[in-house]
Amino acid sequence: MASFDMYIRIYDWMLSSEKLNLPGKSALVYALIFQMTVAKNGKGCYYAGLSQMGKKLNMTTGELNTIITKLRKANIITSGKKKIDGIDRTFYEANLELARKMAISPDF
Repeated sequence: MASFDMYIRIYDWMLSSEKLNLPGKSALVYALIFQMTVAKNGKGCYYAGLSQMGKKLNMTTGELNTIITKLRKANIITSGKKKIDGIDRTFYEANLELARKMAISPDF
């Protein structure tokens, strides 16, 4: 059975100059967040600190901080904190409304 942590899918609309136009590492970060957001019928999100995400994507926390700040400012993702089992957890969510506008076949 496939698991979401086994692969990261980058769609052409994430890279296309007419669509999101994300450069390499930004596309990788966004694809990870997008993949987890569309999980659970669009009610998912990616829970991770920058250190954990950095290990998964082989990036520094500085690189990730810069990329996430740019993605948030462009309203491509949102982030925040949610309390789970009494612990504040950082979460990231893709803006699915924007993603549906960008995708050729928005069936997620």
